[in-house]
Amino acid sequence: MVDTQVDVGEEGAGEFEELARLTTHVDAFQDPLIGWKVNERYLVEKVLADGGMGRIYLASDEAGGRVALKTLLPRFAADQEFVTRFLREVRTLRDARCPHVVSVIEHGFLDDGRVFFAMPYVPGVSLDHELQLLEGRGMPTRRVLRITLQLCAALVPAHEVGIVHRDLKPNNIMLSEVGGERDVVTVLDFGLAKPMDARRGITQTGRLIGTPIYMSPEQCRGQRIDDRSDIYALGVLMYELLCGEAPFESEEPYEVIEAHLNEAVVPPSRRRPRVDIPASLEWMLLCCLHKDPERRFQTMREVHEEMSHIAKALSVELPKTAR
Repeated sequence: MVDTQVDVGEEGAGEFEELARLTTHVDAFQDPLIGWKVNERYLVEKVLADGGMGRIYLASDEAGGRVALKTLLPRFAADQEFVTRFLREVRTLRDARCPHVVSVIEHGFLDDGRVFFAMPYVPGVSLDHELQLLEGRGMPTRRVLRITLQLCAALVPAHEVGIVHRDLKPNNIMLSEVGGERDVVTVLDFGLAKPMDARRGITQTGRLIGTPIYMSPEQCRGQRIDDRSDIYALGVLMYELLCGEAPFESEEPYEVIEAHLNEAVVPPSRRRPRVDIPASLEWMLLCCLHKDPERRFQTMREVHEEMSHIAKALSVELPKTAR
């Protein structure tokens, strides 16, 4: 499986960036921010993650506890498009107001002019790491429902204030243990999130942005997208958790895009080996994955309600934070 982020402009030019895993791979001596106190409050300790546009640091807050600091990479500090996108993420995280979405403590500017924001440090492992440990095997149905119900709960308020995530995937989802309860979900990254306009769609068209494995057909075409595109991505993610692999995978991103556009999804119950899940869950999953957005669930709240009924029938217990 390839986790590649695609950004294709209106002229059709493609750019692919390999996204970094949640691991420190930048030596402290190569980053001048290590050891500095940001905003006279946050002592930067080390790099937690390094992606195509931004970097996340672990820092000690003199007021107590640890935080994660996110900032643009230096080469993007003066690029207004990236600064605007970064500040939009800050607003999105503040507006989401959900226990399953990481919150913003404050934001400001570093001495070199780069914008940053501080958020609570969330210990745990990424959902992507959990999938790697399974080595192609699917998770038990109850665990999948426990995780994805919390993910729905994170996206419902974001959608209802007009924010589409656009890049929902395992790398952006953290699983933690809180109060002895496992698999407590936190969505970490809204870096590609964007508000919808009044006509129910993100205003920019002719531009393809996201991670191909989790992109909806309309996103693959560079068309207007709305919350139904996130519903499709949720369906891909749930399929991957149940089956051990996504509906469409390839080493070539554009082969995945072609499959999203033209290939039928193999229902889990018809796979080899067959995945044994309730018929109601398979119907819900395939509805999320319909290529025509008009034939999917129309809101994430609808998905959450349907999934809640299925989880209740299977006696799935959620963390206290999700009840």
